[in-house]
Amino acid sequence: MQTLILSRSDLSTVGVTERLAELGVEPVVLDTDRFPRDLRLILGTDGVLEIREGAHTTRLDRLRSIWYRRTRFVPDLPPDASSALKAGVADELRAFLLGALGRHETLVTDPKWRLDHAGRKPRQLSLAAACGLDVPATLCSSDADAVRAWAAALGRPVVTKVLTSFAIRASGDPQVVFTTPLSPQDLAELDGLELCPGTFQERLDAAVEYRVTVVGRQLFTAALEQGPEAGEGVDWRREAKALARHWRRDTLPEPAAEGLLRLMDRLGLSYGAADFIRTRDGRVVFLELNPAGEYLWLDPLHEGAVSVAIAELLAGWPPPRA
Repeated sequence: MQTLILSRSDLSTVGVTERLAELGVEPVVLDTDRFPRDLRLILGTDGVLEIREGAHTTRLDRLRSIWYRRTRFVPDLPPDASSALKAGVADELRAFLLGALGRHETLVTDPKWRLDHAGRKPRQLSLAAACGLDVPATLCSSDADAVRAWAAALGRPVVTKVLTSFAIRASGDPQVVFTTPLSPQDLAELDGLELCPGTFQERLDAAVEYRVTVVGRQLFTAALEQGPEAGEGVDWRREAKALARHWRRDTLPEPAAEGLLRLMDRLGLSYGAADFIRTRDGRVVFLELNPAGEYLWLDPLHEGAVSVAIAELLAGWPPPRA
């Protein structure tokens, strides 16, 4: 049997592939960002996808499962290729792969259309509340007056955030837009908001940040305590490298854990990475769920158990979500 792993060349899948091999499943890794320079793809009328790399051809005729690890539909084209050509090839590659893999009646973790749908944050918050999770007071708007009126009625500090992984890549490293606190002056000067809607939430007084990786019915929780050494900001990602050593294994409080599993069921996901905050007054608040969230940076805390759980899910241990 085979498992196809769609990934990127800058991400490791070693822990998962090793466990798959132990379970008697052949892992086939397709780094989508290596097409077309290093890879050739062939799909015949028999519906079997072939991946050719140099003189070696892998025929996916024993496909047990597909894992969308993290795909990047950015073709590796010559440097002088126009932006229009790059966009066109990316669209064709995406249509080709998703169409070819959609022909297979096999386990997919998780279907690409479901990943895209589940990642829509306003819907997530609504479903999370319906699943019994505590969610922050939130307003999405492109109307500055409406935002100011909402903040005044809330009567507490607020932050702003984006709904996507927005980044500016004008030159050098991408400049990521993090969750940012808003001062009264910021709220008074929301010029330009009418050009692009913003997301505004109550600022939570965090005591502990939780990152919960969900694989099937298993929850792998890591915690970061707020403090002078471990960080006191509103978005730990700003100092992710410096804070890495401060994360520790933990357990998400049971009511939140049960609500998270209900949310995974509602979204139809077998995998996800969720962020929670425990406030200083005891609330455990759901922030968001990334359907393809990164797990490798926390896997060592769990002694590689996340990779093992993913492999066993792909191999059919235990049965996946319907």
